[in-house]
Amino acid sequence: MNTKNKYKLLLDLGMIIVLLLMYNKAAITLSFHEIAGLIVLVVMLVHVAINYKWVIKITRRLFAKGTPTKTRVSYAVNLLLLISTVVMIISSLLISKTIFTSLQGGAIWKPIHFFTAAVMLILLGIHLGLHFHFIRNALFGTKGKLSKVILILLCILVLVLLAIGIRNLVISSFNSWLSSPFTGSVEGHGLGRGDGRGRGLLESQPINLQTTFSTLGIFFSITFVFAMMTWVIEQLLNRRKKKVLSKE
Repeated sequence: MNTKNKYKLLLDLGMIIVLLLMYNKAAITLSFHEIAGLIVLVVMLVHVAINYKWVIKITRRLFAKGTPTKTRVSYAVNLLLLISTVVMIISSLLISKTIFTSLQGGAIWKPIHFFTAAVMLILLGIHLGLHFHFIRNALFGTKGKLSKVILILLCILVLVLLAIGIRNLVISSFNSWLSSPFTGSVEGHGLGRGDGRGRGLLESQPINLQTTFSTLGIFFSITFVFAMMTWVIEQLLNRRKKKVLSKE
């Protein structure tokens, strides 16, 4: 993997880690939640701007006959992520409790904020699933096959992450966030406990590493479920396509 792709992968990894920490105000502090969250969202916009040539190129041939379906899906996911990022920035400013309190918006913005956060987890999972091949090559190289030991360990890791992710989909507030614009209410702040007004407001509260790593684990596992769903669907479609081509 060339140097550019290495830096790109590290940048993406850094953004994902900080973004996932935003899903629980108590993971660090409320100020960190608001400031770092806005920084990450702005960096995501800059990331798109840096790759504007690719965006323009794909846009021009998006509906061309030879454009792969995967390219179109990836384009749609990236576009929705961009829209979600803009909505998150606006809603973050309008519901700020520490930094931008003078920009308080209506009560409607909180459900929109949480709904968009849930949608971004889904989109992030789909994005990761579409790039599993790139990630695999980045981690293990493009030459040769993985050893049986590594494959077994990876399979175990995948199954464990899936089990944890499905469980967290059930016990966390993820489903509440998705329905919040329609119900007008938001349950908890990610862990399914309390009303979301707890430790995050106590800026003097020392950082709890257990909460920090727990937040990363919970929301990465949820993202991983959607990533694996995307990967499985892609593999099934590829097999179906190969069967059709073999019969022609």
